[in-house]
This record gives sequence, C-alpha cells and structure tokens, in this order.
Amino acid sequence: MGDRGDRFGKRRRSMPVRLVGACLVAAGGAVTAATVITRRRLRGLDRSSEEYFGLHSDATTITTPDGVDLHVEIDEAPRHPDRPTVVWVHGYALNLDNWFFQRRRFLGRYRSVFFDQRSHGRSQTSAPELDRVPQLGADLEQVITATAAERPIILVGHSMGAMAILHLARRRPEWFGPGRKVRAVGLLNTSSGQMAKISIIPGVPGPIFSAVVPRLAAVLRRAPGVVTAARSRGNDVAYLATRRIGFGTDRVPERKIEFVNAMMQRFPLENAADFYPAFTELDEHDALPIICRVPVLIVGSRRDPITPYAHTEVLAEAIPEADLLIFDGAGHQTMIEKDTEVNNALERLFAKARRTD
Repeated sequence: MGDRGDRFGKRRRSMPVRLVGACLVAAGGAVTAATVITRRRLRGLDRSSEEYFGLHSDATTITTPDGVDLHVEIDEAPRHPDRPTVVWVHGYALNLDNWFFQRRRFLGRYRSVFFDQRSHGRSQTSAPELDRVPQLGADLEQVITATAAERPIILVGHSMGAMAILHLARRRPEWFGPGRKVRAVGLLNTSSGQMAKISIIPGVPGPIFSAVVPRLAAVLRRAPGVVTAARSRGNDVAYLATRRIGFGTDRVPERKIEFVNAMMQRFPLENAADFYPAFTELDEHDALPIICRVPVLIVGSRRDPITPYAHTEVLAEAIPEADLLIFDGAGHQTMIEKDTEVNNALERLFAKARRTD
C-alpha cells in the first residue's frame, strides 16, 4: 500500500494570522457578488424538500456520561424479529434525516436505530473538546448497548459517522466477526486518516486550508450576529456551495440539493468549528484489520471533495474482500444523490449479514 505519509502529504503546523484576515475579506466580497448573481439565476427553481424531513418515529433520549442528551429514534420491524438491527450513523454537519431514502427503503423490513450525533440535530451540544471521533465512537457504543444490547447489528456510517464506526472497532474488537455482535459494516464516503491535505476550495492547498479553517472559524464564532445575517441573506450562495461540495456532475434534482442545504444551514457554526480538529487528528487505520472480519461495503466517489477517492482506495486496499460501489460522477452525498444504487448495495450487504447468523 506504500507509505501513507507520502501519499497524502505532511500536515503543516502553522499559518500566519494575516491569511485569516485575507480569507475573510475575500469571502465577504465573493459572497456579496455571488448573492446578486445567484438570486437571478436560481429564482423560480423548485427547491422544496420538506417531504424529506417527514419520516420519524417516537423519540427517546440517551444521556452520555458527560451529560449530553442524544436524540434517538427506532423503527421496529415486528414481522422480522430475527433480522439484525441496523444502526445508522450520519456525517458531519447533518443529522438523522440524512438517511431518509434508506429509511424509506428498509422501513418495516429491518429494525433500525437512528440518532443525532452530539452537537448535531436534536441532540444537545457537547463541550468543544469532546467533539472528536473517539468520543463519537464511545457515544455509538452507548447507543448500541441501550437500543440493541441482546441483538446482532449491522453498522452503516457516512463520512464522520463511518469514522465513528472505525473507532468503535478499536474500542470493541470482540464485537466484530461471524456469530458476534457486529455482522456487517457499510462505510460510505469516508476516510481512515491523513485528511490534513484536503481542501474544498479550488486553488487553496490542503495544508493551508487545514491551518486557516480553525482560525477563521474562531473569528466567526466571535461575531455570531454577522454569521446569522450572512446565512439569512446568502441562502442562494449556500445552495450553490452545497451543490458543489456535496454533489457531483450528474444532474441532481434541486430538492435533493436543498435537502442537504437545509440540514447544513441548521448546524450551528460554533459546533462546526469545534469538530474541525477531529478530522486533521483522525487516525483509525488500526481499525481496518478488525473491520475485515465481517462483510463490508465501501462506497466512494471520484468527484468527492470531502473524502477524496484516494482515501477510498486506502480502505479498499486494506479490506480486499469488501464490496465496492464506486461512482464516477457523484459527490460526497451518495446515499442521497445515488440513493437507488446505494440502497441496492446495502440490500446485498444486509443479506450477507443474515447468512452469517
């Protein structure tokens, strides 16, 4: 597989503060100009996505040892009591609604557990220093123990949610394997580490982006009124940013883009800032030999700017028996952009998990 440091590059440790100011000035000018242009171009598009927020079940609360209340919903499947429970783990800046298309597909066929991760959605905000992948892995373990203590499970995670699954494998390796608790794993558009090289801004190198973002976010956290006003006036710009970052080049219905945009707009900026170090610190490579013990589905996209395809290749090389679903034109939100194809692949994964019972 080669040296991961050579593949992804080394993280820079510092960046002049003046670059933060330059980014703020540039961003402000760009938003102002883009807002004027995009309001004209996007006027009249059908971007209603409310139908995608309407699928819910009775909620329960799980309180973590540090006092954070996690919002949890369980879809029961009384006709199939012997099938594994599927635990769905959403990604960064989203919430459990992110699984709408999967929830609709498997409703009543598999018992499913959905939850909002700490500082996301309807769950409570965490202490900033605990907004890290290891803590998310611990939260996931607690959710599983509370909702599926005596049941076999399948874990499906997207992006940061899949990172939490990888950390859980290191926390509880005895759970993974034929006849054990975890029967299969789905890893969608994720990474096991070395993310400091990634930049979602064209022309800005990853190490610079990684150094600037925490400082830029800290500046914005001290001016929440400015951020709120910018969000309210710049929804068209946010829509276009979501389109570029979350989706690929294939034609995507506007309402799917607005669906993701609406979730991201509800995610508080200060929470976004708190989580960012979790990605530059990420190192879950030691989990991959553990994940190998069960059937695995890996989903990746060649046009994913968040977890680039090179990171999917690392996972595939480390888990050679995994089923691969690779999209040439899709972006980061494959379970929404390519929901039918992803659901079909999950169907096959679930069938494999049932054969391991």
